[in-house]
Amino acid sequence: NPLAQASAAFIPVGRLSRQGAPVTVRSLMPPVTSPPANGKRAPVILVSGTSAEAGKSTFASKLIKALAKTGKRVGAVKATGTGGCLDTREYLAAGATAAFDQVDGGLPTTYTAPAVYAEAAAAPFGLCDAAGVDIIVAELGGDVIWANNATLLAGAEGTTGEVMGRVAAIFLIANDSLAALGAHRWLEGVMGEERTARLLVHVCCPFRNHTGALRRSETLGLP
Repeated sequence: NPLAQASAAFIPVGRLSRQGAPVTVRSLMPPVTSPPANGKRAPVILVSGTSAEAGKSTFASKLIKALAKTGKRVGAVKATGTGGCLDTREYLAAGATAAFDQVDGGLPTTYTAPAVYAEAAAAPFGLCDAAGVDIIVAELGGDVIWANNATLLAGAEGTTGEVMGRVAAIFLIANDSLAALGAHRWLEGVMGEERTARLLVHVCCPFRNHTGALRRSETLGLP
């Protein structure tokens, strides 16, 4: 295997350090002023889902496009997951003024310890604020229970409270009505019933039968 032979030629000889500390993606990030120099923190709309490939990026891009058409300067964030350059490119193509992901906050992935994620959670949002946006659309990667989405939604650690304190709505895209019901109950456990009732908006997956999903949701008593 030529690829295996090529990889075998690389021998690690050490790791980069600066002033005695290891160099990481996080250590290379410039500090984010909080609050921003203009004193303005934009409200946040979160887009979440009950699974990967539920249509979150599609929905977020359409939301960005609609908001931009009203004349708003829209910031976009891929808040959780691994990588996100394809998503941020899609947001910019939809009309976002600025777009950042968790890598811009210093984390290659948010599949890490909750305390590590919580320390960096607000950084991409701060970068959007510094760009002078009016509103931020932020997508939560994967399904709502992984990638430290629960850490962010609970708003109890590190900088997560600063983010959740300005969330105006949380869209939840579900593949089916039972998934929506399960996610709703789970979110009540994470965020509390009052906050869930105030912020959560259920959205049918764009790739499903909307009429049938509406009937099933009504049967289950979903709002």
